[in-house]
Amino acid sequence: MSWYNPTDSYAPPSSPGSSPEMLPADSSPASSPGIEPLDLEDEPPALDPFAGAFGSRRVKRVNLSSNDRDEDQRAFKKARYVPRNGLQSLTAEDRVWADESTRAYEEHWRIFHLAGKDLTRVDTQFIRDLKSMVVLPGLEQAAGPSRKSSIDLNGRKFDHQAPAAAARQIRRTFSRQESKNSAILPGERDENIHLYLAKNRITKLPNELWTLEHLTILSLRGNKITYLPPEIGNLKNLRDLNVSANRLKYLPSELNNLTSLVSIHVHPNKLFLEPAPTQRQRPVSEVECVMPSSVPSLVELCLRVLGSPPTEEMQLKLNKEEAPPQNVLEYYLPLDHKFMGTISQPLLKTLDACSPGWIPREMIIQARDCEDESMHVNGIGRCANPNHTSLFVHHAEQRYSWEASVAGLSLGGVAPVRWRGCCRGCLSFLDEEEKEEEEEEALEINCIQLQLEPVAFDGTLPGFEDD
Repeated sequence: MSWYNPTDSYAPPSSPGSSPEMLPADSSPASSPGIEPLDLEDEPPALDPFAGAFGSRRVKRVNLSSNDRDEDQRAFKKARYVPRNGLQSLTAEDRVWADESTRAYEEHWRIFHLAGKDLTRVDTQFIRDLKSMVVLPGLEQAAGPSRKSSIDLNGRKFDHQAPAAAARQIRRTFSRQESKNSAILPGERDENIHLYLAKNRITKLPNELWTLEHLTILSLRGNKITYLPPEIGNLKNLRDLNVSANRLKYLPSELNNLTSLVSIHVHPNKLFLEPAPTQRQRPVSEVECVMPSSVPSLVELCLRVLGSPPTEEMQLKLNKEEAPPQNVLEYYLPLDHKFMGTISQPLLKTLDACSPGWIPREMIIQARDCEDESMHVNGIGRCANPNHTSLFVHHAEQRYSWEASVAGLSLGGVAPVRWRGCCRGCLSFLDEEEKEEEEEEALEINCIQLQLEPVAFDGTLPGFEDD
């Protein structure tokens, strides 16, 4: 047993070795970081959690205000419209389309008033953004008690049973309560899209425009459009169409497929084709053969196979969560980038017209304004003959007729309509319809003449006793 010796000096226990010494604070700025490369494999030395330097290594979070977050999100969304050569090349027209796309996402607008904006095109990225949005029905319209409940995430409702098409890509989803269509136009469905593009300088319409399933109003009045493609017949929900005051030469006969159309305006169009002098009440032009041979080429036959509906075996091989392909071509899409580099430009444009959005835009050389795209850029069409159900990409013959009505609606005057046939002789039904109309008119005239046939009069007046 040892006793305490008062002569021994007392030494207090030392503090942890990692504790910082109490030195005067250095007010000079921190030195610039070194330029030596960092070795990510070396781990930093472990620190005592009770050491004073432990908290100094923690990364502080930067709290952004809501305005800063909104500006960051807008900058990210507008970055999709920036050309490759940088921000300085972003034109005023690009900013208009970027702002409308951002507005559609953030404010859930589906009605776009872009009249008089000095636009020269309909932006394809804007169309793709509209397609990527899915409007789900509100909770009050949920059908059936077995329907799964929706998840409320930051004020936006996401449904478990989203459409199959939404599973193919990430889409922005919002409910009917958040959309503003019904608030502005009572009775208007929230998924319907209205595009008012009047009084601009638009010359061409992109193929993606005809894939907007919920496009109901399309106003293109007062532009410089020279060609209305036959793919406009795919807009089954289109109600109002205005293409007046443009540079159209004719209308496509596919307008008759628009069963929901209630209003159409096509006059004036000063470049409409004039009918040849004829005695017919319904002028019809002569048949114009487009294909050099009566037999379609091998490329055309292959395109007709790709444009046909997919077989049952193809549908069974697909994932059930994915949307079914519309044709055989979409079954093989997307194509390899290197393989697309070996395809000719006319064929690439044809594939893009058949299935818009699958071919990268940078791989397609845009045609000049002087070129007539109506002859070599076509999508999948159906023969105009009502007795034919065959599909085609390049038609074999075409013909014009001057009609006063389209889709059962009056045009307010006579306008030329182009008809397309899958093979030679398909458009002879236009002559047969003319003959049938002439026969019906002749029968009506005969009936009227029989009713007005004069009665023989012998000069004697009938008495009251005569029967």
